[in-house]
Amino acid sequence: MSENFKSQCCFKQGKTPICAIYSFLNGLFYGRKIIFSCKLKKVVTELWKYALESKSSNITTELDSHNTSSLVGEFFNTESLIFFLKSVLNESKLEKFHSLLNSIGLDSDNIKIRCIDSVAEFDRELTKSFENVFYIVPINADNTCKNNMHWICIRKNRILNSGNFNYLRYATEWHNNGERHNTLIFFSRAEVVTMFEGIHTREKSLQFDFHNWAEEERCKLKKEYPSEYQKRVEKISEVSPCDYYFKYSDFNVIRVEVDKN
Repeated sequence: MSENFKSQCCFKQGKTPICAIYSFLNGLFYGRKIIFSCKLKKVVTELWKYALESKSSNITTELDSHNTSSLVGEFFNTESLIFFLKSVLNESKLEKFHSLLNSIGLDSDNIKIRCIDSVAEFDRELTKSFENVFYIVPINADNTCKNNMHWICIRKNRILNSGNFNYLRYATEWHNNGERHNTLIFFSRAEVVTMFEGIHTREKSLQFDFHNWAEEERCKLKKEYPSEYQKRVEKISEVSPCDYYFKYSDFNVIRVEVDKN
């Protein structure tokens, strides 16, 4: 595999907190000629609703991966995200997702997901050339919300980032003594590994301020967002403090291998 990775335009999440879902869908569907944005949007909504209904909606002043893994569609824990993705592949009621998958000649039974739990192993993976493998990678996020995180997809020397470019720039600065990345498109393999290493080794004592986030999100709600999401944003904005504690969260790379029928 090449030493350079290009940041590629892809399906974008907009203002929604579902970068993990977009990373998975970008890995599966981005670049497929038969994919239309309207079809993908319906799949996004279907998976977003599924993430909301499959987990506890109990909102308290303290949250962590022991009592919730997806409160508003986010995933702050690799283990929880893997569980969710495997559940998606096995859930027949997600008709739009499986229909889109089948339309490009793929079957959920032929998609294998596993965890890469070390920086060294991820580095070795990036030296190989897999046509049918993509990676869902956690990184630190440059965001006004303190101690946030972000998920990106890496596939065939392409960085598929559903968020804005500052996420990538900020994540590489972790190892570059605060120096800004000068190029807008290309990242070295070492920088890609650094993006993961920065969150893989960060302090577990950090916490995310859900209350402040929800107060800002209230004015950005759109009618096409799932109704349950809108209800939770409203409720979280009324609970102060409402912090997510990362002490039980793991941050590892997810390897997804896709075999044709």
